[in-house]
Amino acid sequence: SDVNKVTIRAGTSELGTGGVEIKASALYTHPQFDPNAIDYDIALIRLASPLTFGPSISAISLANRRVPDGTSAVVSGWGFLAGGNNNTNPKQLQKVAIPVVSDSECLDFTERRICAGYSNGNQGPCVGDSGGPLAVGNTLIGIVSTGQGCTGISVFSNVANLHSWVTSVAGV
Repeated sequence: SDVNKVTIRAGTSELGTGGVEIKASALYTHPQFDPNAIDYDIALIRLASPLTFGPSISAISLANRRVPDGTSAVVSGWGFLAGGNNNTNPKQLQKVAIPVVSDSECLDFTERRICAGYSNGNQGPCVGDSGGPLAVGNTLIGIVSTGQGCTGISVFSNVANLHSWVTSVAGV
């Protein structure tokens, strides 16, 4: 990817407006990322200048262990509001609470995955939400990776499993 085309926006819940926008200075993709298997699906963006923490911008902790099955987690993003032909992006950040499920319910499970959602549910991440957070309180447990058409159980990159790579690249 061309780092010069990448920016982040922080401190707003409105798509494309408000908050602060900061350019990227470097992009890091996990060296074992497999786009076919969608495994090791994690990347980091180094910012050209630091974020200033305040009422609308704060840090999030990284999970260092898997949460128990059934734990309620919140996924958020500006992805499509529905699958099929109802492909509209909201202007306001969307969020929904979904339960973490057992590894056996996880599509093509690997240790680098954690899954959440309702098997018969119609709320969860959709197209455009990839890369977004799955959080329990102020702890990032997953990153939106892949799913089954915006419904059912979705696959997230398992932050606890990939924690050591993140901290080694970030230098924290």
